[in-house]
Amino acid sequence: MILRLSCIALAAALAPTRSTLPRPVSRVARPPATMSQTQKSNKSKLQTIVKDKIEEDTKTKEDLNIEEPWRLLLHNDDVHTFEYVTYMIQKIIPTVSNAKAYQLTMTTHCEGVSTVTQTAKPLAQKYCVQLQKGGLTASISPDSNFKNNREGGGDDGPDTA
Repeated sequence: MILRLSCIALAAALAPTRSTLPRPVSRVARPPATMSQTQKSNKSKLQTIVKDKIEEDTKTKEDLNIEEPWRLLLHNDDVHTFEYVTYMIQKIIPTVSNAKAYQLTMTTHCEGVSTVTQTAKPLAQKYCVQLQKGGLTASISPDSNFKNNREGGGDDGPDTA
C-alpha cells in the first residue's frame, strides 16, 4: 500500500503542471478590444444607401397555369436511326416512356412531324435545345397554332391563315 501511494505521488509530482507547459502561440492576429480613434471616425462616415426595388417580371404558379401551353415538335430526318431518336426523346423528356418515345418516332417518320409534349414555353425551349444538341430537328410552337387540337402532321398542322 505504501509503495502504491508513493508511485501515485511520484507520478503526480512528475506530471507537468499548467505553469510548466509551454503556451501555444497563436498565428491569428486578434482584434483590439476597443476601437481606435481612426476606426471611430471611419465608422461615423459610413452611410446607408437605400435603393428602390425595381419590380421584376416574376411569374407565380397561377400565372404559369394561365399561360398558353407550347408544343415541342419533332421533325423527320433521314439521318438518325429509330433507336437513336427513341433514346434521345426518352433521355431528354423524363415523362416520356420508352414505348411512347418509340410511338413518337414512328409518327414523326410517317407524318413528317409529331408533337412530343405540350408544356410551358421555358420548358419547351429547354427540351427543344437539348434535342437539337443531340442532332435532331425540333421546334416549338404555341398550342393555339393547331387546328382542332391535332398532332400537327399532314394537313392538320399549324394554321397558317
